[in-house]
Amino acid sequence: MKLGIAACSIRTDSHGTVYVFAEGTGNRAIAGPPAPHGAPVPPSNQDTHLMWKSTDGGATWSRPRTLFSVTDTCEFVDMLSTRCIMDGQAGARTDIASAPSVDIANGAPTGTDATDLIVDAWTDSRLGVNHEQALVSSSSDGATTWSTPAAVSAPADRPIYAAPAISPNGGRAYVVYEAVTSPWAGNDLASPRPYHGVFATAPATATATGPWSILSTGPFGDLRATFPGHRLEQERVGDYLYAVASRSYGVGVWIDARDAQVCPAIQDWRARSLVAGEPVVPAPWPLADCPSTFGNTDVRAATTG
Repeated sequence: MKLGIAACSIRTDSHGTVYVFAEGTGNRAIAGPPAPHGAPVPPSNQDTHLMWKSTDGGATWSRPRTLFSVTDTCEFVDMLSTRCIMDGQAGARTDIASAPSVDIANGAPTGTDATDLIVDAWTDSRLGVNHEQALVSSSSDGATTWSTPAAVSAPADRPIYAAPAISPNGGRAYVVYEAVTSPWAGNDLASPRPYHGVFATAPATATATGPWSILSTGPFGDLRATFPGHRLEQERVGDYLYAVASRSYGVGVWIDARDAQVCPAIQDWRARSLVAGEPVVPAPWPLADCPSTFGNTDVRAATTG
């Protein structure tokens, strides 16, 4: 397979070292022809987290270095969009779910109390379909060695995306993730696909984080009630989540679907046109054929402040 590089994170430590992290996708099945009609992707999803370093303000960079392997959550490919999905056909995209999302306890703004602990969060499918996890690994030696990945997510959750934050003085870490809790639905577009946002935290030292505990779990919505606004074929929550931390509190934000309502006309059109291959013309028009709250997603936040 041709090597691919996706979804970078850029961070600095207290000494001015610049780090670029990305996912190496050389073994992902999605790098080749899409699997036909939502067939399971072959078990070749062993990707890597990569890193480049600059110690002179970006004038020169190290060669890319492989940090460790991850198991990408691209287990299925949508039959129409050819994007990675994990909830079911016409589902929410998860293309860069296993890419590194990184933060560094760099003592901002002065660096005087920095531990420079690096935390990396991603979603991982090493336990197989329906057992995905949000994982965190950390490094206390400038990304040379990394801790054994620790699960942050609840057992019932199938995380889609995750993002970490660590306080500038390295005393506490946070992770926000969004997750579907229903199993892979295949061509079943009629059953609910419950989805929510979760905010977790752990104490941190100069060398490690943990144990992790969940602070907030948002009310459930239904992924089927989401859509990108320009393509009726897909749900959409996307990788639009983030976490940030001060010395005294943390904040996590995610796309929330609690106020969105499923549109029966859209689901029927998706099932017949996309899954059964029975063209339905014209397609439903959301403003006329759907509840007014179809697609009504919001940015929600949880905080310890």
